[in-house]
Amino acid sequence: MSYDDDEVREILRRALVEDEGLGHDELAAAAAEVGIEPERFERAARAVRSERSREVAIERRRRRRGRALARSGLTYALINAFLFAVDFFSGGGWWFHWPLISMALLFALQTTAHFFADDEAAVRKDEERRAKQLRKRNRKERRAQRSEDRRARRRARKERLQDAEDRFEEAVEDGVARLLESLAAGLGGAKPRRPRGDFADFVARKEGRRPPEAKAPRENPARARGPAVRVEATESASAEEEEELREAMRELERELGR
Repeated sequence: MSYDDDEVREILRRALVEDEGLGHDELAAAAAEVGIEPERFERAARAVRSERSREVAIERRRRRRGRALARSGLTYALINAFLFAVDFFSGGGWWFHWPLISMALLFALQTTAHFFADDEAAVRKDEERRAKQLRKRNRKERRAQRSEDRRARRRARKERLQDAEDRFEEAVEDGVARLLESLAAGLGGAKPRRPRGDFADFVARKEGRRPPEAKAPRENPARARGPAVRVEATESASAEEEEELREAMRELERELGR
């Protein structure tokens, strides 16, 4: 026994109604069993979901517009009823029909717009606007991500440069220390002096130490004593005084001997 397309659809529809529908995974498995490729199934599923969401949006838009039309009609009716009551109790000529005609024309225009509106085009326009906003937001997020990646690369490059600089300083300090040790060993165990200069000051600042200060030049003792002539004059004066003292002592001894 064979079935045509309409009978197959009806049988499946009734089976799904009794089974309360199928999930996406179950439907994908059923499509794979009958030989439908997963890509084709996903495209068809996306198209069905898009059409269903568009139909729902169109229906929602129509209901919203119908409620707005009903509110407008009720508002016009209440206003015209109030104007009729005022005209009736105030007496004189009838004038309430003029605002009634004006509001009736406005209501007729709204009713025409309601029944002849292109809801599908409006929904497509809304979808395009939302898609444009989504693309704009995605571009903004991608730009922010690229900026963050660039900042991360700059930080990593700076850290690598700092690490290389630290290793270079350690290598230079180690080499200088070994060179000084070898020189000290060659000079017979003399204690090596701390290196001075711009490089030594730079290394000291990097290590958090105070750069070595240059010592004041040692004063020459010969210069501190003054000129040589002055020294000789002082020495000759001291010799004469000593000779005079000795002469005075000899005279004192002679006087005591008498």
